[in-house]
Amino acid sequence: MKLRDKGLDGSGVTIAIAETGVDLNSPDLQGADIEFVPMSDECLPMREASKSAVDLDGATYQESVAHGTQVATMIVGQGGNGRIQGVAPKAKLLVMEQP
Repeated sequence: MKLRDKGLDGSGVTIAIAETGVDLNSPDLQGADIEFVPMSDECLPMREASKSAVDLDGATYQESVAHGTQVATMIVGQGGNGRIQGVAPKAKLLVMEQP
């Protein structure tokens, strides 16, 4: 039985992810409740660790947001064009943007 068959669709839930970005033009994210918030200085250790793990210098826009778009789609994907619906399509997603 699917979670949605049990009435579990993410309604009333807020989920946060830390990413370099999300492509809101993805058909699977059309209609999703997504808000971008800047990463605060309190997150500096995590931000510095992630910057040392991934070198985005010279990356195209698509390369820099590809992972975040995939993660967002797995969480709040709306099933655009009959494709991917996330595990919590009615949740609110906060994307903490890493510079």
